[in-house]
Amino acid sequence: MVIKSRENKVFKWVKELTETKKRKKEKKFLLEGFTFVKETLEKFPELIECIILGEGFTKSEKGKEFLKFLNKKNFTHYIFSSSLIKEISSTKTPQGIMAVIKQPEYQDINTFLEKEPNTLVLLEEIQEPNNVGAIIRVALAVGASAVFYTKGTADPYSLKSVRAGAVAILHLPVIRIEEIKEAITLLKEKGFQIIATVPKGGENLFKAGFSQKLAVILGNEARGVSEKAKILSDKLITIPMSKKAQSLNVAVSAGIILYHILYKNKML
Repeated sequence: MVIKSRENKVFKWVKELTETKKRKKEKKFLLEGFTFVKETLEKFPELIECIILGEGFTKSEKGKEFLKFLNKKNFTHYIFSSSLIKEISSTKTPQGIMAVIKQPEYQDINTFLEKEPNTLVLLEEIQEPNNVGAIIRVALAVGASAVFYTKGTADPYSLKSVRAGAVAILHLPVIRIEEIKEAITLLKEKGFQIIATVPKGGENLFKAGFSQKLAVILGNEARGVSEKAKILSDKLITIPMSKKAQSLNVAVSAGIILYHILYKNKML
């Protein structure tokens, strides 16, 4: 049966999951795209609540085969009309396949630090979902232990963040922290070197030395890292740039900084 009505309770529930408040309440989020859904089915089937298919997708050869697979494995799934899929999708041309995913259960920062992690990434009020997702993807790629994010940071479980992160959020702990000052104080007590990134005036990234146990703070796109974070940090670092350039995108900066630090520390 194809769900065509906007008043259908399943559709209304799925659409509500595009809202941060509903995601936090239910601890579920939406994942979009054939490749990402397929990867989740293969690696994290226990986290899948249900699969949503677009009517158009089910008529394609790939869609017909996928539908057979879902029926064989008894995965709960629903078919939405193309217009309903488009209403939920974060892309202009939806692939016609989504999944409702249960958020992985992670401990708070205190409990997590008992595992003695090494490299951590802290996001301070980064507001663009695509940047949040891209940084989580970079953090996973370089082998970071976790990503922490403050209040004011875009929800890492939004459709755009999850898509930009290419499902990295299922592989890497992403943990909310209430206040940057408290997090820095706790990390210092645990022996972490705190690195804050600044566009100008910091130590040259490629000349600086780093601890094997460190936390890198990345700040808001417009304002950068807060003054209190700078004051509490052990080191401020800057990526050298051409005089013609004013700044770098925060996700691009994250990739350059994290790869350089981990390469220099011979952790990659």
